[in-house]
Amino acid sequence: MYSLRDDDVGGMIESQFIQVIEKYQTKLSKLIKQNILVTTSTISSFKDTLNKININEQQLNNAIDTLMHAQQNSTLLSDNLLQRSKLNEILNVLESSLLTLSFKLQDIINAIMFSKSNILYPSIITPKQLFSELVDNYIFLADYHQFPISLSLDNIYTLMNVSEIATYYNNNKIVFVLKVPLVDSKDYHLYHSIPYPVIISNKTYATIIPSTKYIAITRNRNHYCKLNSLISCKVIYNLNYICENIDAYFSSRSPICESEIISKALNSVPNVCKTNFLGGHLDILQPLSNNRWVFVITEPYKLSIDCQDQPSTEIIIVGTGIVNLPIHCVAFYKDSRLIPKYSKIIKFQPIIVNFNLLNDSCCNSVTLYKTKLPLLNLSNFNLDSITSQQHTQINNIVKSLDTINEKPHIVLYGEYYSYTTIIISIIVIIFILALFYNVVKSGTCHRLLKFKTKLNIEKTEELSEVAAVSPSVPKLRTSFS
Repeated sequence: MYSLRDDDVGGMIESQFIQVIEKYQTKLSKLIKQNILVTTSTISSFKDTLNKININEQQLNNAIDTLMHAQQNSTLLSDNLLQRSKLNEILNVLESSLLTLSFKLQDIINAIMFSKSNILYPSIITPKQLFSELVDNYIFLADYHQFPISLSLDNIYTLMNVSEIATYYNNNKIVFVLKVPLVDSKDYHLYHSIPYPVIISNKTYATIIPSTKYIAITRNRNHYCKLNSLISCKVIYNLNYICENIDAYFSSRSPICESEIISKALNSVPNVCKTNFLGGHLDILQPLSNNRWVFVITEPYKLSIDCQDQPSTEIIIVGTGIVNLPIHCVAFYKDSRLIPKYSKIIKFQPIIVNFNLLNDSCCNSVTLYKTKLPLLNLSNFNLDSITSQQHTQINNIVKSLDTINEKPHIVLYGEYYSYTTIIISIIVIIFILALFYNVVKSGTCHRLLKFKTKLNIEKTEELSEVAAVSPSVPKLRTSFS
């Protein structure tokens, strides 16, 4: 360790400080110089950057101006597009409204056209809505009225089929009226009256003439209705009919032949029944319901029956009777083929008749011998056509035949004699005219006229001479022919 004086030490420290300061001053000046250079370079770069920024700013401003101009153009375009889209929306709404209106108009037209065919169009009212309306108004029906079938949603289509639809225009409105039929609370059993000939002897038959083609009678047989046709009636399932505007009669007050036979236990033909005889060769085969056929055949004939998986059989039919064929069989009769078809079998109570038409006074052999019966030849004849009106016509024909047979020959055929006389007279007149024409043509008539003139002249001369000789004789008035 060295020991120094304070002056030396102080001088040394001062010189060292001076050196250090100089050294640092040199470094500082270098650093300042470097900083100045760096700053100058930085400022130059900053100036360049500012220039570039200004240039870029100018370019950016130009770009912004261009963008703003483009934005303005795009705004105009977008406005136009918005207007177009709004216009398209309006057009779409208008088109949709027109289509809806067209569909509504088409529905109305279809509803009117379907109503003309008596069909309820669903756009007017649906079956479910109709059922609800009928249920709501069912309580307002009178006690003696009811629907033809039970009111349920399953039966609503059947009820619509038997209903009537009317359409009319009133006060700028199209009105659809649905006429649902209401029926009487009484049920009627419907019978088809067919005259069934009963054979009396060979080629002679007796039958009861129906007073009406159909008769409907109540269960208790107290009331009945007469129908000549079922065309105006409406058919429901199970062969039930709805008929309107039909008069009902009391069986006891206004009886007819059918009501008497159905409602009473009789031992003879009722007095109100009209009977008739048929004579001649009959060949009638008429279909009935439930795959049955009634036959009225004078001459025996074989009926061939073919059934599935069974041998063919033949039966001889003659007189009157009913043939019943199973569903799987086919029968052949002459040129006809009897084909059964599937149908719902209707069970009904048979009508019990206690009288025999052959033993009754109206149709026995004694009455037959008193009747002058014309012989007929009927083939493919419909028994339904034998009605009371035709019975009256047949009686009139028979009476006319009797009257003809009772007239004298000259009276009966006087008209033909008068025709013959007229024809002969015409022939004689024609012959005379022809003869006269030939005479005139030959000149004979001219010679006769000359001869007559000569005679007249001679007579005139003689008269003149007589007048000259005897003047007292009165003058004669002469004429020249």
